[in-house]
Amino acid sequence: MSEPHLPESRGLQRHATALAMLATLALTPSAGSGCALTTMESARQLNAGETVVSGAIEYPGYVYFPNIAVSAKHGLGDLGDIGAQVASSYSTARLGLSARLYPSDWLTLSMQVEGYILLGHLLGYQDWSVYGMEENTLNVTHRISTAAKPDRPLYGGVQLIGIATYLDNGSLLSDFDIGIGLLGAFIGREVALSPRWNLQYELLIHPFLTEFSGLEKLLIPHVQISVGLHYRFGEKPQAPRLPEASF
Repeated sequence: MSEPHLPESRGLQRHATALAMLATLALTPSAGSGCALTTMESARQLNAGETVVSGAIEYPGYVYFPNIAVSAKHGLGDLGDIGAQVASSYSTARLGLSARLYPSDWLTLSMQVEGYILLGHLLGYQDWSVYGMEENTLNVTHRISTAAKPDRPLYGGVQLIGIATYLDNGSLLSDFDIGIGLLGAFIGREVALSPRWNLQYELLIHPFLTEFSGLEKLLIPHVQISVGLHYRFGEKPQAPRLPEASF
C-alpha cells in the first residue's frame, strides 16, 4: 500500500542530506577556520514595493563561532532593490548597506558595503586574532548571481571582496592597509515553505586574500556555509491595463 506523503518526505530528506554535507565541509579543520566577510542575501528578485526580511546563520563566523545575520531588502521593481544588514559573531559586529540591479529576470548584480568591527578594541581588550586579522575593516562585496525562482530553485555565481583595514593605535602612524580578495564562487538552493516563507542554503568557496604588497595570507575561509530564512511581504498590486482608445 503506497504512502501518500512519501514524495514530500523524500524531498525533506534530500534537503537535510545536502545541509549535512555542507556542514561536514565547513567543520573540516582546513576549511572551517577564518571569518565571514559578507552577509547572505535572498537569491530571489523582488517586485515593486515588496520587502524581504531575512535571518541567517553563517559558518564559520569569527574563527569557529557562527555568525548571526539579520537583513532587509525593499524592491524597486525591474530596476532592483536596496537594503541593510547587521551581523555579529563572538566579539565582532558587521553593519552595512546593499544594492542590487536586475539586468534581466534571471541575472542579479549586487554590491554590499559593510563595516567589520572588532568590539574588543572598543571595550579595551585584545581580540582573538585570526591569521593576523587584528584590524577593523571596510568590506565591499561585488556579486554576480543567477536569480532563484519557484520553478528554478538552484542558483550560483561569482563574487569579489575588496577589503580596507584600519587599526587606530593612538598615533599618526595608525596602520592602514588595502587588499583585494580573490574571485570566489558560490552555489545555493531555495526551498519554498509557503507562499511567503523560504528557506535558503548556500555554499561559498573563497580561498585567500592577496595584498597590494604582494604578500598572501589566509583570511577568507576555504568553505563557508549559510542557511537563511526569508519572509516576503508588501508587494504592490499590478495596475490594471487600460484599453487603448480608438479614433
